[in-house]
This record gives sequence, C-alpha cells and structure tokens, in this order.
Amino acid sequence: MSGLWTWYRVSSEAEDPWSGLVPALAKHGLVLLDRVRGPDDLLRLASSIATVVPHRDSDSSGLTTIADVGGRVRSGFAGFSACALNPHTDRSGTVDPPILLMMVCGQTASSGGECVVIDGKAVYEDLAGSNPESLTALSAPRSVLFGGAAGHLGSIFTRMTNRFTIRLRLDELVQFSPDVTRQLPALRAAIDRHAQTFSLDAGQGYILDNYRWLHGRRAFTGQRVMYRVTGNPLPHLGITPGFEPTPAPTLELQPAGDQRSHITWLLSPWDHLVHAFPDEKIGDVVAEALCEHSATAHRLSDDEGGRKCLACLLLHGDELAGPQGEMNRWSR
Repeated sequence: MSGLWTWYRVSSEAEDPWSGLVPALAKHGLVLLDRVRGPDDLLRLASSIATVVPHRDSDSSGLTTIADVGGRVRSGFAGFSACALNPHTDRSGTVDPPILLMMVCGQTASSGGECVVIDGKAVYEDLAGSNPESLTALSAPRSVLFGGAAGHLGSIFTRMTNRFTIRLRLDELVQFSPDVTRQLPALRAAIDRHAQTFSLDAGQGYILDNYRWLHGRRAFTGQRVMYRVTGNPLPHLGITPGFEPTPAPTLELQPAGDQRSHITWLLSPWDHLVHAFPDEKIGDVVAEALCEHSATAHRLSDDEGGRKCLACLLLHGDELAGPQGEMNRWSR
C-alpha cells in the first residue's frame, strides 16, 4: 500500500483521536482508519472533524448502511448490490457535493469487494503530460450533465482559484458532450494507470477528499456491509478540497540588462535537452519553449549543465554570442 497513506487507530476513549490524522488528510486527501467499533463510533469520529451532510440514502443521523439488498439493480442504486462500482465521486449530481467521504467496513465479503481508489491529482498530471488535448476537453465548462435531467451541468475537472477538483460518474446517469466522449478512453486509461486496490477488515475504513479522490469497489459475494458518512470539514481544521498541481521549478538565469521576456532554462524529460522557456509560457500544467517544444510543467527540472537545445539558442540569440562575438557559457 502507498507510503503516503497512514493507518490511524482511533479509539472511542481518546479525547482527540484526529490530532495526527487531520494534517495527513489535508496534505494527501486520504487516510485509512483502524479499530472503528461500529456505526456509532464512525458518527462520533465524523462529527469531530466535520459537519455531517445527510445523504439521499442515510438515516436521520447521516449514516448510510451499504449492503447487497438483492433484486434488480436500479439506476443510481448500484451501491446496494454486489456489482462492481466504477470509480466515481459521491453526489456528483448536486451543485455542492460533500467534501469528505468516510467509510468503515462492518462485515467483510466472502470473496471480492476490494476498495479501489484513484488520486485525481495523479490523473490530471498524467493527462497534462500525455494528452493535453484530452485535459482541455475534460475541463470545458458545461460539458457534462451529472445525475440526469435534474442534475448538475459542469465538467470533470474544474479550476477553483489555484486548485482543481474532479467530479465523475460512469453510469447511465451521466451525459457527456461529443468532445468529452471522444476523450473518455484516454481518461479511463489514466484512471487505470493510477488505480490502487486494498481490502478492509471489519473496523477498518478510510476518509477521503471527495473533490480529489475517486473511489469504487470490485464485485463481491457474501454479506459485505459498509457504513458511510459524508460531511464538510470544520473550517478551523484547514482542510481545503481538491488539489494543487505540482508547480514547475524556476531558475533565475536572465542575463543582466535584458529587457525582453524573462527566460528560464529547464531540462525536459522528453528529449533530455535544456530548453528556453519564457515565463509567460510556463503554465500550471504545460510549458512551451521558444522552439515550441512542450512538456508537462511539473516534470521539468533545473538546468544542471545539460546540453542546450540549438533551436532555443538561435531564437534567443544574444545568449549564443557574447559582446565580442565569442560563444558564452550557454553554448555547448
């Protein structure tokens, strides 16, 4: 299991069981739980970090018991079957879905039923590097109708100031624009590349950022029982929904007196050359060099004496020759 995740043993007797959990949740958007003694314990713990948000299927306390109820699987109720669940975010058809999803296992399945989680940040950065065109389509406003005719019209990736969020469902209660539909194979492939699977014993569970992480499950047999609570984090805890893409490195190497656009020389992992990137061309996701070479911004690294791109050198000519016409330190 990923080293970014931390198991937290929560106890009903502890005065502040979340002292170490909250910073990890704020940083990674996902933590795993252990020794949660039933639904009442989960509710008590949820209330200590969040304002509980009732679900369509919850009881008056905000707790939902998820199990296979048998019979025909109705649209939007696949969770109450033994079927596999596609990766999704909770309550995608509402304007403001709850930020935190808290799940605990009450009874394990006879077989199957493993949890599947995918970090939306990893998917976003993957697409930014491998398929920027796909990311553009998946971020287009009003390109997806979530939850049927009375649902929410939005996008899969949405920018909120300097952070991004993910919203997704892949069942019959979603409609995609033609542009998004064409990019679904790329999205599914990226999701598959970053999917992580794990099993839970009774009393174990997880809390995740519903604006960052997708979750699902594998099909199962037997009487698997899960308890779910959703909520919004208490403001003073500093848990901000969504994710911030990894920023590109910066390197101050502008020659003195140059009044043109500031140039940063960065090593690209794609061709292993050091390219000249104007500051205004280094975005949150993709950076474009003078020679029109493009790369994922967060994959660029500082120039440590690597071979310079000849086209960039020619385009940024005053770094190719010194005042007396001699080759300067950028020339290799």
